[in-house]
Amino acid sequence: MEESPVIIQTVAQVVDIVSDAREPILVECRYDIDDPYAIHMTIYLPDDRFIPWVFSRELLSDALLEGSAGAADVRLHVTGDTLRMRLSSPDGTAWLYFDVQAFEEFAEDLPPVPAIVWDDFLKDLMED
Repeated sequence: MEESPVIIQTVAQVVDIVSDAREPILVECRYDIDDPYAIHMTIYLPDDRFIPWVFSRELLSDALLEGSAGAADVRLHVTGDTLRMRLSSPDGTAWLYFDVQAFEEFAEDLPPVPAIVWDDFLKDLMED
């Protein structure tokens, strides 16, 4: 039996760094067993564009457990009931603010991380 993906749709507050104004946007996070170490996030912008982003499942877990995680292009910080996410790219930086409870529930719904079968991994590596 194939497992279905785990999906969360939530609203984030995106912050305009210049004016400090916040605007709600829809964000979807998706976990699929075919890519067991990643969270695929889609940020839906008000002008009907969207931004796909991928970050590690471990990054989310570390932030929820330790309060802060990440370096480089994705950084997560939990303060009270808010999860702050900083996304950086060559095009700019964005701060997103989420209700941390939505991500705690999302993380709880994820299946266990699969163990790496080293023989299969090395065989696949040699075939490439």
